[in-house]
Order: sequence, then structure tokens, then C-alpha cells
Amino acid sequence: MSVKDIRTLEELELYEKDWNNLIEKCPGSLPMQSYAWISAYFRYKLQHDEKWICLFAYNESELIAVYPLLINRRIGLPGFYFQTFKTPFDPFHTTRVDGLILQGKENILELLFNHLKISFNAIPLLHINGIPDSSASLLYFNKRKKGVLASYKKKGGKEYLINLTGTFQEYCKQLNKKFRKKITHRLKKISEKADLIFIFKENNRTNKENFEIFSQLENSGWKGEKKTAILNRQGDRELFLSATNKFHEYGWIRWNFVEAENIIIAARLFVRINNTTVSFKTAYNEDYSKYGPGKLLFYKSVQNFYERNETGEIVLGNLYNRFSDWNASERKLFNIIIFPKHIFLTPLIKLYLFIKYK
Repeated sequence: MSVKDIRTLEELELYEKDWNNLIEKCPGSLPMQSYAWISAYFRYKLQHDEKWICLFAYNESELIAVYPLLINRRIGLPGFYFQTFKTPFDPFHTTRVDGLILQGKENILELLFNHLKISFNAIPLLHINGIPDSSASLLYFNKRKKGVLASYKKKGGKEYLINLTGTFQEYCKQLNKKFRKKITHRLKKISEKADLIFIFKENNRTNKENFEIFSQLENSGWKGEKKTAILNRQGDRELFLSATNKFHEYGWIRWNFVEAENIIIAARLFVRINNTTVSFKTAYNEDYSKYGPGKLLFYKSVQNFYERNETGEIVLGNLYNRFSDWNASERKLFNIIIFPKHIFLTPLIKLYLFIKYK
């Protein structure tokens, strides 16, 4: 097995095909773990003094692991240093990014850490935020109790997800009856005012055109006022446009819209990899807020997923009460710091991390 150490965007581009092949072999992978997102993040979201490294592990010609890392602080004394790393993270849209490892090959993490130790001449400490037990880095510890790596793990919040199984009718029966009636009533009321046109997996326009429609709609509401819309945060427009162009190229993207009175009143960006669909972003026209156009579009989108046989898991992101009506379940997330085991240092490192992060 071998490790390749990439530190420029030009070199990173050479691994796009292998990276995409790997992500499609890893169940539960998210778009934030893809070449499309990571390369755009490195290009548009880093501060001027931030540096990155991306590790690729190969078993002969087969790519079995990818770890994109930001290079953080180096602390210690001459001859004895700790080098800290973290996976790309942004609380507004990139809340969890773990490395990708082919199932059954989790022990490759040891080789990657050994590479970091030698390359940086320091003890590596890797911070990863908000990942579930099924993520590659946590699977290593679940499967290898006596491995050469140690970890400090603490709760990192929750996220909502919906498992689409059976039929759409069966899914609807699981929803609260009062909520179902509210959706039906709102659909009827707004339809009396104007003809509704639902557009799923829109592909008559270019991705850029769909992105511009979405971002302008998002910016017109409360997200624009609070400066949390894509257009308000430095680098976000470029990040999303670059990444969604690639998602479109790969066939992963789902732009869904609803029109009324010849204007778009709600839009949702979904990205689907394997059997996992991520509800990435949503926007709506606040003039129609009493009808809940975002909820109507989500309801119809779920129906369309069933019609397209695109069932499986919908990841809804962070835990928000507005998803509780959709028969969503909670999944625990964890923050983890990984470092090599050492007979003397491991207890001291864990004590330090406990005091720092308790």
C-alpha cells in the first residue's frame, strides 16, 4: 500500500476520477466529501494563511482512502512537536466532513497517520467535527480495539434523517394526521389562488441559471437580512457554483422548484449520491409564507423521489424542530480527536483534551 501527498489544486484535479469512483463505493457518503466540494472549498473558502493537504491511499492501483485536511497549529519544543489538523468545516454549510475509506479497509488510517508523522516530523492530532458512528474514522475504533491509534470522543450534536421505504402512501400514513391535513389544506388554498407548477430535477436551464435563481430567492428573505444567505458570505457563491456545476456533471444534483403566478415561490437543492440524498439548501418567497411553500415543495419532492425510485436516506442536517413533522429520526454525532498511541503521552493527551473540551 502507498500514500500520495497532494498539496496543490492542479495535482488534486488529477485524482478526480479515482475520488468519484471511491465515493460511489462508500455507502452514506455526503457531497461534502466529494472532490467537487473539497476542491472548491480549498479554492474559495480558505483564509490567506491557511494551508491544506490531501492524502490518498492506494492498494496497488485501487484508491481505498482519501483524507482532505487543513493544516492547523504546530505546538511544542524543538525536537518534540504536535501538529494539529482538521477536516474542512464551516458551521453554515459544511458541518461534517470525514475521510473516505473503502469498507473493510479502516486500518489504512494507521498508514495515513504514520505518513503525517514522518512528513511533519511531529505527533499528528486530527480534529473531526460532527460525524456519526458509521463514519470511516469512527469505524476504525469500533473495529480495531487494539490499533495503534487513540482517540478522544465527545458528543457533537444530532442531525435529522428520513428513511424512505415502502410506498409514498405508506410514508404519508406515518405522518401526524393533523400535519397531513395541514399540507393538504395549504395545497388546496394556494391552488385556488394560482396554478401551482412543481418542477423536479430541473434540467432545461443550465446549473448556473438554476443556482442564480435559487441564490436570489434565498437572499430576498430573512437569510438575506441576517447576512447568512449564499450571496452574503465571502466565497460561498463561488464555492456553491463551482461544486454544483460538478454535481450537475456527475448527475447528482436535484434542483426542485414550485411556481405560482409565473414566479418561483420556493426552491430546494438536493444532492444524491448512491442511496443518500442530502437536503442541502432551501429558499422561499416570503410573500407566500402563510402557505408554507417550502414545506409543500418538500412534500412533493418526497413524492417525486418515490416516483423516480430514488428512495433510501434523506439527510436533513442539523437538528431543527421544523423537521419533526416529517417522521424524521435523530442520529447522534460526535467530535473526535485522533492521535497515535504512546505509553506515556496518551493518558496526558486525553487528560488535556478532557480539560479543554469538557
